[in-house]
Amino acid sequence: MNKKTKILVAYHKPYSKFESDVLIPIHVGREIAFKENKDGKITKENYDWLLKNTKGDNTGDNISAKNRLYCELTATYHIYKNQEEYDNPDYIGLLHYRTFFDLFGYKKNKKMTRKNACYNQSFLNELFKEYDGVIPEGYNFVNYCPKNVDITEWKMAHLTEFNKICEYKKELRCAVDYFNDTNIIHYKNTFILKKEIFMEYAKLLFEITDYFEKNNNYEPNSRKIGYIAEFASSLIFDYLAIKKGYKFYKAPYLSIPENNKNNKLFNMSHPTLLRIKKFLMPNKEEHYIRKINSALAVKDLKSYLQAK
Repeated sequence: MNKKTKILVAYHKPYSKFESDVLIPIHVGREIAFKENKDGKITKENYDWLLKNTKGDNTGDNISAKNRLYCELTATYHIYKNQEEYDNPDYIGLLHYRTFFDLFGYKKNKKMTRKNACYNQSFLNELFKEYDGVIPEGYNFVNYCPKNVDITEWKMAHLTEFNKICEYKKELRCAVDYFNDTNIIHYKNTFILKKEIFMEYAKLLFEITDYFEKNNNYEPNSRKIGYIAEFASSLIFDYLAIKKGYKFYKAPYLSIPENNKNNKLFNMSHPTLLRIKKFLMPNKEEHYIRKINSALAVKDLKSYLQAK
């Protein structure tokens, strides 16, 4: 029996539009669109593009007005609380407008063609016969410890964040132990999950974020809850696998450069490209290393995402 998958693609400014029967572009923070964000203030032209090309996260039960604190989580919350607006899907996902899961590894194992390995329902149905969902591939964060920072201190900083979360949600302790043994972490708040698993994930995630928001005096534009959620999401994914026995396909990321004009995906972890990134954007090097682990370059993004 075919399943129905809806994957939100979070936008906060205009970019290439990715939309299909599976992909739904959503404008995060629409309620406060004209308030300054990390990129400055939005222009009316850019707002009009978003209004025309994306769904808003400010309908029904929503936290759109908290976007500067919650980041892309306002989209996660929107589908969590308003599933009827999305035709009550069987699988629910969230991606970013420049960051997508690389699912070609699954295609390779199944000897599928590139045309069939993309974000359409038929391909996803095949994947979901074996897996309960897709989560970010874990990586050994120690390998990306910033220069001149002690690795032990680097790990303790992560453990401190994890332990703060576990003080509130003790059931996640098994996931902290797993991290302590392996140094493996799943960054970014992205996923494609079976509906009942998504409901477990979202319930835990928003209980945690609500707790931290209520017990701390965060600046409204700090994006702090979004960062905390990255740690929380990693713990929840591992908890769901360890304690609940869910089987996840762990996918690396594909990413599009900020100023991409040709809908191309690049392997940003290639040493040459990393040197270029370091030269052009030295403050963003760690961000991009952490974000992209794929060794695959795809020339036509829209074909990959939307092939039928």
